Amino acid sequence: MDKYPISSNSLEKHYYVDGDQFGQQYKDHLSDYHEWDQRAHAEQWMLFPDNIGKHLSIDETSLTNGELYTILTNKSAKGKRGALVAMIHGTSSDTINNILDKIPEEKRNQVEEVTLDMAGSMQKIVQHCFPQASRVIDRFHVQKLAYDALQEMRNLLSLNMLLFCLPMGIQKDSCWLGAGTYYSSHQRNGLTVKSDEQRSCLHSILIWRKPSH
Repeated sequence: MDKYPISSNSLEKHYYVDGDQFGQQYKDHLSDYHEWDQRAHAEQWMLFPDNIGKHLSIDETSLTNGELYTILTNKSAKGKRGALVAMIHGTSSDTINNILDKIPEEKRNQVEEVTLDMAGSMQKIVQHCFPQASRVIDRFHVQKLAYDALQEMRNLLSLNMLLFCLPMGIQKDSCWLGAGTYYSSHQRNGLTVKSDEQRSCLHSILIWRKPSH
């Protein structure tokens, strides 16, 4: 349990022990929980300066009861032992800065890169606490921003430009049935433009030709 993140209950079926009782005994007698120097403030913040590295990530997360915590991790640890640098309750930049300032400035100046999201508070934290580091936006947030912008364009097109298809006289042996002339019907002051204006908006003729063999 010291080396791997396993629960005491997972030991029940292997060693036939009461998992809850074993967990309590481990906490009270085998571990150094009661002598832990961060125990008094662990619910509000925890710092592990020795885990700091050149490449960090900072993000916020919600725990079981919905509390928001800001978490700083060392990317080189890849989520394993030694990854956690800081865990701080809340997302206020002033609060986070005050806690991270407890890390020696020499260690903070060794950080070369911090990955973060586009929140203004995160930008302030990295700029204040890691002034020598480059700020890199998490690619997942960039992808989401691009997707949201594309979706907004789709919504605007569906609301403001209604596509109509007018049947055309075409040869069945050379074209797919259903080909037609497409044009847009624009909305002005809540009203659809007149049909003669619609014809003036003739946009294109789309014909799907059968593939040649």
